[in-house]
Amino acid sequence: MTGEHFEEWFRDKLLPNVQPNCLIVMDNASYHSRFDDPVPTKSWTKKRMIEWLDSHDISYPEKALKSEIWSIIHKIDASPRYVINGMAAASGHEVVRLPVAHCTLNPIELAWAQVKGHIKENNTRFNLDEIKRLALEGFDVVTPERWASLVKHVQDKFEDHYWQVDGL
Repeated sequence: MTGEHFEEWFRDKLLPNVQPNCLIVMDNASYHSRFDDPVPTKSWTKKRMIEWLDSHDISYPEKALKSEIWSIIHKIDASPRYVINGMAAASGHEVVRLPVAHCTLNPIELAWAQVKGHIKENNTRFNLDEIKRLALEGFDVVTPERWASLVKHVQDKFEDHYWQVDGL
């Protein structure tokens, strides 16, 4: 999967087929997280940092050292803008990103586990055509009712726990 393929699917397949005003929960897979306008990091070169400042009409001392340039950037409250978030917003939706490494909060991981389990239990030929056929069958295992139960499981078992731990 690449960012470009995912963005094409997101734009052409997902967005036209979801209810209005959806909240889309997204993990932080690299192909979900391409920046529209990357925010500089300390590891950027001085030249690249200056180009970013110039493109945002932010002034800086002419003969500033890289550390001084970074200090200016670091003080700016610039959040990264993800391509996917912009696409969703333009269609009237909002993207919420899961914390990094919190796959337990993502019910799609449970759905994938069911699809992979179906493949593992029924694979007898061990070839690509068989895997594809079993994957398509496995997708049918995750019915809308099953999906709703996976979402409820994540909410009841994990989300509520984190809310309590955070005292919220």
